[in-house]
Parts: sequence; C-alpha cells; structure tokens
Amino acid sequence: MEAGHPVVPVSPNAIKAWRDGEVLSGAKSDARDAAVMAEYLRLRQHRLRIAVPYSDDTKALRTVVRTRTDLVDMRVAATNQLTALLEAYWPGAKAVFADVESPISLDFLTRYPTPASARHLGQKRMAAFLVKRGYSGRRSAAVLLERLRAAPAGATANTGPCTSAGPATNASAPR
Repeated sequence: MEAGHPVVPVSPNAIKAWRDGEVLSGAKSDARDAAVMAEYLRLRQHRLRIAVPYSDDTKALRTVVRTRTDLVDMRVAATNQLTALLEAYWPGAKAVFADVESPISLDFLTRYPTPASARHLGQKRMAAFLVKRGYSGRRSAAVLLERLRAAPAGATANTGPCTSAGPATNASAPR
C-alpha cells in the first residue's frame, strides 16, 4: 500500500477452497498459486474491496492506544513485583489495605517501608495517617492495625536481595 499498489485482503481459506476447485491434481507451486489468486481476484473483484491505508488520525489513535496498553502492562508488572516482594519480606504491609497499588497503600509503604519502621505504630498514629491521606475505606485504624499485626513475618533484609530499606524501594509503582 505504501508503494501505491492496490492491496485486496482475502481469507487464506477462500483461496485454498478456490484452489481445490481449480487445481484438480492438488499439486502446488508458486506459479500455479499466483495464477489461482489472480483468477480469484479477476472473477470475484465485484465482491472484494481494496484496502484503504489508515488515515493520519487513525495512526495517531492506534499509537496512543498501543502506548496506553504498554503502560497498563508495565503497571501490572510493577504491582505483581511489589506484591511478590511484600509477600516475601513484609506480608503485613500487603495485608493492611485491599489493593497494594492503591494510593493509600503506596503512601503507607513510603511512610513505613519496613516492619521495624511500623513496629511502634499505634492506633492514634494510624488514624492520623489515614485522616491526613483522606482515607475513606470502611476499615477503622484498629482493624487495619490488626491486619498488619496478624500477618506472618517475612524474611529479614539479611536473608534476601532487598536492602535494609526493605521492599519500599520498589513501592513507588505507577499510580
């Protein structure tokens, strides 16, 4: 199409069926296949349409959609990576909020990046954190703290690939 030649999209199955009816021996060759396709196009041209190149607007829209899809895929990958890190090193942080990629959860991980940093977190401080961030979830600070404390302990920073800063170094996933 870019070179100015007309392009007619045709189903491969249609050409195969046409060839089966035209070439009785069933033998295949490039020259014979080309002749079969040319005959198909000549006899059925009234039912076929020449493909029209995409307009500039359509090309731009396709680029935007493809870019958005790539960004969504990257966000999902980052969320999955963060989830795996939290499951391994700090399951309590993963258990506090419903979605690990939610803004409140990411703010929590930024403020409390390790179990040690949240060790002295009490109900009043948790409530103040939630109010400051405009948390509107249905769980009280007490319930969220209970989730944090009830989760199993993860691996320590000395036993895995994370630094002493813990998994929060990866907590800045796209929002």
